[in-house]
Amino acid sequence: MPRSTKDCLGRTPLHVAAGSGARPNLIKLIAHACPSSCVAQDEDLKTPLHYACDSSCVLFEGDDDKSGRQVCHDSIRALLSESLDAATIEDIDEMNPLEYAILSDANLKTVKILQKASCKTLQSQSRSTSPIPARAGHEGEELQTKAKVMVPSISLDSIGSTRA
Repeated sequence: MPRSTKDCLGRTPLHVAAGSGARPNLIKLIAHACPSSCVAQDEDLKTPLHYACDSSCVLFEGDDDKSGRQVCHDSIRALLSESLDAATIEDIDEMNPLEYAILSDANLKTVKILQKASCKTLQSQSRSTSPIPARAGHEGEELQTKAKVMVPSISLDSIGSTRA
C-alpha cells in the first residue's frame, strides 16, 4: 500500500477501517501491510487508534445517525500490535485514544490495554530522550510524573458502570 494513500482529510484506509467498525482481522491486515499508517494523523491529528476508540466518530457526511458503535477491544489490540506509539498521541482537541475510549464507555479490559500501551510508550520515549542516566533509586520518579500527566489514573469508582 503506498504511504501517500490518503483522502482529502488526510485519512488513510486504516483510519476509515478503524472508524467504520471494520472487522479486527481486516484492521490487522491493513496495519501489518503498512505499519506507518498506525501513527498517521489526519487533518484533526487523529490516528486510526483515535477512531477505533471513539464510538461517536463520524467519518462521512450523512453518517450522523450511525453513531453509537461499540468500541471493539480486538480492533484496538490489532492496531496496538503493530505500533504502541499512537496510544499517547493527542489530537487537535488534546485528546488521546484512552480518553476517547473512556468517554465511549469502553470495557475495563480495553481501558487497561490502552493504559499499558501508553505507559510502555512513555517508558520507551523516556529512555530514548534521557541524555543523563538516572541516579540509583530515582529512575522511576520522572517517568511516574510524566505518566500521571499523560495517562489519567482510573479506579473502578470513577468508571461507574462498566461492561465486562
